[in-house]
Amino acid sequence: MKKGVIQKVSLLCIIVAGVIIAGVVVAYAIDLKRYYNLRDPTCQEALQFIFSDQTDKNQYNQSYTCVNFANNFINNALNEGYRCGYVIIESPETRHAIVCFNTSDNGLIFVEPQNDELVT
Repeated sequence: MKKGVIQKVSLLCIIVAGVIIAGVVVAYAIDLKRYYNLRDPTCQEALQFIFSDQTDKNQYNQSYTCVNFANNFINNALNEGYRCGYVIIESPETRHAIVCFNTSDNGLIFVEPQNDELVT
């Protein structure tokens, strides 16, 4: 999907994303020695991070896709000490990667890292 394009997600996609999130949100820390101090941000901290993160400034192209946007966003969140989840939304026609935070005060929030919009 191109940056800025918002697609409606069917109930099936939301269910699939929910199942994937359940396994991913717990921790996205591959190198536990480096990321052992990760924590869930508050909603305000997550929103501040989303606003300050520069991943959305990258250009979408054939070699830099939604997966790259999501991975870069997550790596930046990890570097700030925040636990961040990787979400795949899948339908019969397409797949799309976004990210999420399990905020300590407001629960899950989903983010489109290509344009920093909250996904509802």
